[in-house]
Amino acid sequence: MEEAIAHRVQDAAETAAGAGNQVTTQHWWDQTSTLYNITTPATIYWIFVQIWEWRMSPNKAPQGQLDHLLMLYNQLEAEGQMLPTLTKVMTLLNALPKDW
Repeated sequence: MEEAIAHRVQDAAETAAGAGNQVTTQHWWDQTSTLYNITTPATIYWIFVQIWEWRMSPNKAPQGQLDHLLMLYNQLEAEGQMLPTLTKVMTLLNALPKDW
């Protein structure tokens, strides 16, 4: 299996480098990323679950907690999934401590 993957990446890297040109590690990296860096629905779901289950603690400074939520939103966007602003606001309101 590993040998088949290596051959597939090598063939793609050679094609990217062009006939007669030396294949560099950059060609290998680019082709490996192109062939195998795939976002799965499970990845997107896992990030969304973390957003949905995120809760703000009244006993901690809000800035660090909000930074964590923003990081989760950014991870989702990096995977090509954009939450509407209204959904982000509703998620935040749902996560506020009940005694606030």
